[in-house]
Amino acid sequence: MKRSFSFYAFVLMMCFVVSSGFVLAQPGLSWEFIPGTQNAEITAMKVSNNTLYVATDSKVYVMRNNALKQIFPIASDQNLYIPASLDVDGQRILVGTFGSGAFLSEDGGLTWRQFNQGLGMSFPQVIGVHIVRGSAQSFRYIMCVDGYGMFISDGGAWREFNAGITMNIGSSSRVIVPDNRLGFVIGTMANGLLYSLGYNFFSGERQWVSMEQSLAPGDAVYDLEIAGDTMIVGSNLGVRISTNQGRTWRRSTTGVRGESRAFFDIEKVGATLYAGSNGFISNIGYVYASHDGGASWYITNASMPMSNLYALASDHEYLYAGTENGLFRARIAQATSVRGGGNIAINISHAPNPVVQDALIRFSLAKQGLVSITLHDMTGRHIAILAEGVYGAGQCSVALDAQRLGLSSGMYTYRMSIQGETIIRPLVVVR
Repeated sequence: MKRSFSFYAFVLMMCFVVSSGFVLAQPGLSWEFIPGTQNAEITAMKVSNNTLYVATDSKVYVMRNNALKQIFPIASDQNLYIPASLDVDGQRILVGTFGSGAFLSEDGGLTWRQFNQGLGMSFPQVIGVHIVRGSAQSFRYIMCVDGYGMFISDGGAWREFNAGITMNIGSSSRVIVPDNRLGFVIGTMANGLLYSLGYNFFSGERQWVSMEQSLAPGDAVYDLEIAGDTMIVGSNLGVRISTNQGRTWRRSTTGVRGESRAFFDIEKVGATLYAGSNGFISNIGYVYASHDGGASWYITNASMPMSNLYALASDHEYLYAGTENGLFRARIAQATSVRGGGNIAINISHAPNPVVQDALIRFSLAKQGLVSITLHDMTGRHIAILAEGVYGAGQCSVALDAQRLGLSSGMYTYRMSIQGETIIRPLVVVR
């Protein structure tokens, strides 16, 4: 069959769309604004025991009965504080502020004490905090003071703990991440270095160890997710991924808009990664999602414009996005499968790509379950049911016949639903 020049131009265009980071506006999440947070800049969030804690530029709230309740500062405290960082473990809440140091509550926010013993500087800016549980009654605390580095405490005076860290203007860290093998990992704000600390934090202090390979020069590490050997960093220059515990890194830009390359927070929910971006100059924030470990991304809030995003959190029912102008949330499809141990689909893909006539959609299941796969155009219009029925555990496949379905050249999505979890993939047809 002879094909026109326009056909080959379309093929080239579709290949460019898929490979160069074309941003899919569909599928998205249905976002809603949380009342009471208008004009509040969300600086940090934490979920503990399925309860959301939110730090803004003047207060700290807890979400109870679907409403935010202020817990810091308490009503009798008329001082002005600017919360910058937050961690929660049971009834213990640790808040770091810009200029007033740290505050600790041991009763769920009913009472607070200023927690600055041992700090010699004036107006400490605490940009990162972490609570370390040793046993039911044994706790340690880690924090980073901007410009002064890391400090630790057993609940009394803070002690400087910068052994092994190359101290300079870029040594401050807002990221303190625990990991079963690496211990604690911190990421610095200017020179892209990662440091790890042995996990047995209560048996004796040791020095921080610089990991083998830094990120790109100029990277400011804003957030870090660790899963086995895979590390995913959100930075001012985008997303970086390492699959060998930080020895080598690669950039992930597919689907990311150029004006929103600064990723302030990364949240892993089930098999899905979410990332909140900051436009800096454009002041436009996007919540991206990835179903392939960060290799490619799509925007979830195309229908709900947001200002710069600084924090993400999830209680598995909702994904929360903290912006410089309030708090948003969206119900996420993973809620049922994450809580109930449902049938998680992995390695979902199709070939060939682009599709000319026939294609095979492959997926795998952790256990037997009811599967539905439907095809949609880019407006969300339902086109066909590709599969519906019970599939067994292991590798499965479904055939797609573009000619029989009457598909014209263009972009589509197929949606796989597995007992409450919905995973969506783009599909390009070239006829």
